[in-house]
Amino acid sequence: MALKDFTEPTYLFIDAEHLRQYYSEFAMGWFGEEGRINFDRIKSVAGALRLFYYDSLDEKRKPKESEADFEQRIKARQGEYADVRSVRGAHVRLGTVTGEKRRQQKQVDILLAVDMMNHAVRQNMKRAVLLTGDQDFKPVVDSLVLLGTFVEVWGDQRHTSSNLVEAADSHRMLTAREYHDFSVESFKQKQPLPESLSIVYKDDYYEGELWARGRLGNRTFVQSKVGNQWHIYALEPGRDVAIVYSSPNEGRLRLYLKLFYDDVQWESAAD
Repeated sequence: MALKDFTEPTYLFIDAEHLRQYYSEFAMGWFGEEGRINFDRIKSVAGALRLFYYDSLDEKRKPKESEADFEQRIKARQGEYADVRSVRGAHVRLGTVTGEKRRQQKQVDILLAVDMMNHAVRQNMKRAVLLTGDQDFKPVVDSLVLLGTFVEVWGDQRHTSSNLVEAADSHRMLTAREYHDFSVESFKQKQPLPESLSIVYKDDYYEGELWARGRLGNRTFVQSKVGNQWHIYALEPGRDVAIVYSSPNEGRLRLYLKLFYDDVQWESAAD
C-alpha cells in the first residue's frame, strides 16, 4: 500500500493543557524557568497548514490567590495566546471555566473534537495531528480514521493513553528532546542538549575510563570519561544498539537522562 502524500493539507490540533503542563515540567528542570514555546516550530515539525490551540482561561481569582499573582497568571496566559496568534495560520479556540468552589474547564474537549470532525467532513484536511494524551479523544480519532483522514497522535511519553495511540494511524511520543526543540531559540542556545549518537553496541563496549553503571527497568546505562568529555551509553533493550550521550558537564548529562528517561539508579564502577 502506498503511503499517504503528506503534502496534502495537514491541520494540527493542540490540547493546550497537555502541552503546557509537560513542556513546563521539562523547562523548569532543564532551563530552571518556565521557558517559552515556539509555536511556529511545532507547526513546522508537524508539516501543518493550520494550527488550532484549545484552552480555557479562568478570569476569576482562585482561593488564596493574591491580586498580583492573579494579574501575572492572566498576563502570562494572554502572552501565550499572543505567541500562538503571531504564527501564520494559527488560531486560539477558548472554552469556558465553570463552578464556584471547584473551577473546571468545560467545552474545550468537545470544541476540539467537533472542530476535527468538521474539518474532516468538509475535506479541509487529509491529515490531522492531535497533540494530547487524553483517552477521551479516542472516539473522535476512531471516527476520523473511518472517514479516511490520516490521524497522528503526539503526546508526552509518560502521560499518553495507549488506547489513544493504538486508535491513531501513527504516533510520536514527546520527550525532553522534542520539548527542547519546541522552545524559542534563546532558551535552546542558553542550555543546549548533550550530543547524541546511535551506535552498534557489543561486548560491554565503552571509550575511556569506566565511571559508573546504571539501571532503569530493563534498560542499562554505562558512564565513562574521555579527557574532559563525559559519555553515557544507553543500551536499547533486546537490541545490539546504544545511544551515546556526550557532554563536558556531568551534572547536565545526568540531568538530561533523568528528564528523558527517569531516575536512573547508578552504581560507581569502584563498588
